[in-house]
Amino acid sequence: MEDDEYNPPPIGFICKVDNPDNKDIISFTIVRYAIPAKPLQFALQLAVTIESFSSETNVWTANKIILDVPIRLFPCTLTKSPSASVIDGVFCWYDDSLQITVYDSIHKSFWDLKLPEDMERGIGCGYLGSSAGGLYFALNIIFKGTVIVWYLASNIRNRDAVWVKKYVGNVKSTVLQCPEDFGVEGYPHIELSNMVIHPTVPHIFYLGFQRNIISYDFEKDVAQLVNIFSGGPTMKRYKLFPFEWYQWPRRLL
Repeated sequence: MEDDEYNPPPIGFICKVDNPDNKDIISFTIVRYAIPAKPLQFALQLAVTIESFSSETNVWTANKIILDVPIRLFPCTLTKSPSASVIDGVFCWYDDSLQITVYDSIHKSFWDLKLPEDMERGIGCGYLGSSAGGLYFALNIIFKGTVIVWYLASNIRNRDAVWVKKYVGNVKSTVLQCPEDFGVEGYPHIELSNMVIHPTVPHIFYLGFQRNIISYDFEKDVAQLVNIFSGGPTMKRYKLFPFEWYQWPRRLL
């Protein structure tokens, strides 16, 4: 696979603890799939090539998968929010053609997953992420400052997606109730430029605007300031990503 700076391949990453007694011993796997060069990029694809790298073997391998149903591939490259996730060995990428492309690394299969049917098209920016073992899709309606969140209720390996609308939050309205707390006094409007879901608490998102990062609780409609990048570029120049770090168990001496 040849890398293209204008059309980079979608990438997925998983990491596991190999030794339960020593959590510093880990292994990882990197997965990516090839994007056809233009003009073939806009055609229906009958097959896709998956490349994988394992830290255990230190080798890249390639696997060509014949698709059950041809699909078009338009991976997101410009979004400022993460657009991929992995659950139980199933890699998911948000696609610019308003779909999710899915690769099952266990059963070696590839397909597309439909986005929520009740989602309005062309009014905002999408985000894909996982939390507490579930897959979530969020739509940032930029001109309203509103974020809508759906949860994938069907099994991650089910090709007929069942989405359930979980949360709707007007983040702009909540922030502008106390603009001095977020350094936006005198701003009639804020533009949410990026967002990411909490890795274990699905109703909490982290969002960026201006030079601020805030947390927003959809259940309580509460926003809190996390950080201000004073003097730096705006959040449009950054990309947020979630991670969960393990803690050593306490021991009594």
